[in-house]
Amino acid sequence: MSDRRGGIALLVVLLALATLGATAAALLASASALRDDARGSLVALQARTLAASAVARTWGAWDGAAHVDDPVGGVSESVEATASAVATVQRARLHPQVWWVAAEARARSTLRERPVRHAAALALQLAVAPLEPPAAVITAGAVSLAPGALVAGGDTVPPGWPCAAAAAGASPEHALLRATGSVLDAPPGSVRGADGPFTPASDPLPAWQELRSGILAATGTFAAAGSVTPVPSEGASGCAEGGASWGEPDRAGPGVASCRNRWVVAHAVRPLTIMGGRAQGILLADSTLHLAGGARFVGVVLARGAVYVDGASVVGAIVLLGEPGRPAPPLTVAGGASIARSRCAVLAALLGGPLLAPADPGGWVTLW
Repeated sequence: MSDRRGGIALLVVLLALATLGATAAALLASASALRDDARGSLVALQARTLAASAVARTWGAWDGAAHVDDPVGGVSESVEATASAVATVQRARLHPQVWWVAAEARARSTLRERPVRHAAALALQLAVAPLEPPAAVITAGAVSLAPGALVAGGDTVPPGWPCAAAAAGASPEHALLRATGSVLDAPPGSVRGADGPFTPASDPLPAWQELRSGILAATGTFAAAGSVTPVPSEGASGCAEGGASWGEPDRAGPGVASCRNRWVVAHAVRPLTIMGGRAQGILLADSTLHLAGGARFVGVVLARGAVYVDGASVVGAIVLLGEPGRPAPPLTVAGGASIARSRCAVLAALLGGPLLAPADPGGWVTLW
């Protein structure tokens, strides 16, 4: 009888051990699955983070000058990599005013056979319709050029800028585009290019007035007045924002590299003097504007008051809009000063500043 009971006890023990073994195996399998899931989630997080950050970095480093000549439908590609993931970034111009930035990231774990893929994208839209300058100066008012002054109509590309240069041997475009009857006082040689009149039927100023209204309606403008010497400077995390840091137009020299993709939209309601320094972007001048002391401005000036350029240079265009019911404002260019037409500079100023913004206020979107 005791042997029989001992056999039953042994059987119970063996069954218990088998049950415990099965339970332990199940727990180990579950723990392994949880570990794999956790690692899979980590790999997915790495892919998602890299895709989103690649899109954000592309937008944060956007330089308008680098995208002036992007063809509609054209696609450019770059690759970013970390220790555990790789992202392919594509930029496509879908429309003259719309770009699409997308990044697909792939992350792999040593315990996973297939990489995890994740993609994010951002649509960038220009808030205003871009205009190309038909001349270095567009005005309905008087233009006075002193000996040694220069207004050039050829399509100038600032040194080092990544824009397509005008075809070799191309004839200069308009240096001046003036309303019929506006007075020009200029010594020989100071106007390089055509001096073309326009009639009320072909008046280009309303389009530029509309551009000005669109710029003011967009966000990102800041007030400027008094006397300022704009000089690009480094901040705590890149180019300093605001103050006298108005971007870095120098691409050929050392300059302040972090400020090359900073483009300002300055609005001067009261008289403004830019005394020396250098800047890039858009300048809206509602009152008298002086550029002097070796100042260099690259971009477009939309002026409603008189403009004086004395010992300074403007590369892009100056458009004297005037105000309804008032005489058109004059432009005076002193000896040694210059104004050069640049399609590249004007379009870069529009494409590089706060006028180009995410089409979706929520920012980048997850594709998968």
